[in-house]
Amino acid sequence: MKLLLYRLITIVIGAFLLYWAVKLTFGMAVGVLKFAVFAGLFVGGTYLLKEGIRKLNSNNRP
Repeated sequence: MKLLLYRLITIVIGAFLLYWAVKLTFGMAVGVLKFAVFAGLFVGGTYLLKEGIRKLNSNNRP
């Protein structure tokens, strides 16, 4: 009986640790993904802005 209880406790603790690790890694992955999307949008926006300014300048020249 004691062995069964001990095994049950270890299973519960293991499951909790696994759940916590998965939650932590998933949260980190989501954070990294959000950061990557934000950085990509920022870089793309600045690039498009530079290209637009360059095109406007080249069009204005006679």
